Amino acid sequence: MPKMLSTGTLRSPNIVPFGLKGNDIVDLSIPGAWETLLRKLTDQYTYKFAEVAPTLPKFGTVKIEPFKPTDPV
Repeated sequence: MPKMLSTGTLRSPNIVPFGLKGNDIVDLSIPGAWETLLRKLTDQYTYKFAEVAPTLPKFGTVKIEPFKPTDPV
């Protein structure tokens, strides 16, 4: 599950602690940020994208035989 951090003052979006890289950070000092935060918390998306394809393609698998060590010659 992705983590999310809300902050009142994000000094710079370029300065993010390493442990929070790749997570959503919502700066609540920006207008409209409360709506963004509440939408994320309640899984209410802003955009509804069109369906890409009615069915997903099916891919086969390749069986790999178990490893059998041999004596070096």
